[in-house]
Amino acid sequence: MDCFAISLAAGTTRAARAPRAALTLALSFGLFQAGMTLFGWGAGSWVVGSIAGFAPLIAFGLLTGVGLKILVEAWRGGEEVREIRGILTIFVLSVATSLDALAVGLSFAVFSIDIVWAALLIGCMASLFSSVGLYLGGAISRQLGKHAEALGGVILITIGIKILIEYASATPIFLY
Repeated sequence: MDCFAISLAAGTTRAARAPRAALTLALSFGLFQAGMTLFGWGAGSWVVGSIAGFAPLIAFGLLTGVGLKILVEAWRGGEEVREIRGILTIFVLSVATSLDALAVGLSFAVFSIDIVWAALLIGCMASLFSSVGLYLGGAISRQLGKHAEALGGVILITIGIKILIEYASATPIFLY
């Protein structure tokens, strides 16, 4: 669902809806979701345990950073936001949306789930949801015009804040 929401935000920019960029984003999300699941399964509890506590903070930082960049570009009103299709931005968004897949992969190892089929299904669903999100983002963009890019930035920041709030509510240090 994070892939869907981020693709919805990306779909509000004309650059991300370009066929090549849309395919790259959907495939990247799918590959990272599947790959992180496999990595979590294979790496075991040490790797997952060592970064799991920081993964929500990393995701928050990445999503908020990209969202703020989109908002600034939309506010300036100059050229459209191009960074959403840049390889670095797609990589950052792919990592941010797939960090939780590490823990999922680890749990699959614990429960002896067939990792190949599970990772394949996760990757395909992430790609499908991303494609649908890009399409719906385009529909929203056509309705809202130039304001859609700002909405896309707000969506990314909101997802980042949601991740941070969930992390804070589950982390004892934030309870004091």
